[in-house]
Amino acid sequence: MNRKIQVHYDRLQAGKESLFRQLQPCSEDQLRWKPMGNQWSVLQVLDHLHFAESGSLNYCKKKLLAGDQMPRASLFNSVRMEVYDIILYSRIKIKAPAVVISPSNERNLEEMKSLFDQTSDDLKAFLDEYPDEFLNKGIYKHPMAGRITLPAMVKFFNAHLIHHRHQINRLLHQQA
Repeated sequence: MNRKIQVHYDRLQAGKESLFRQLQPCSEDQLRWKPMGNQWSVLQVLDHLHFAESGSLNYCKKKLLAGDQMPRASLFNSVRMEVYDIILYSRIKIKAPAVVISPSNERNLEEMKSLFDQTSDDLKAFLDEYPDEFLNKGIYKHPMAGRITLPAMVKFFNAHLIHHRHQINRLLHQQA
């Protein structure tokens, strides 16, 4: 795996492991609790995070088939992604893009952990095989920033996890 990507991947994995350690002592009721009808539970947030990462990975696998035909990522989109990442790192609440579907509240924490682990393994395998000559290609089309590079996508995953970790912490605090 490219060293530039490895740093972001390692942070992402550490964040996921920390999140699941934090949630381990929580009851099913705590994890399924929704403050209001249209707000997400902790399990729905986890489902959203998993769906976003696994769906993005599948998209990139498909786009990689284009090889050299993939467009280069633009400086404008890179700057937009950096700004978006900064917003995600903050505690600012933002409305999800229209492409986001309503997540499931049906799986339990063990099932979510298993899904996360499988997607992490799939992502690592993809990153390990990703050709360095495509690092400047816009392989991922982010709904807010447009086409970005693979390193920017993995960095986004980490910012996305941190953003939703703030949300999870608010949910758990509301129940205390």
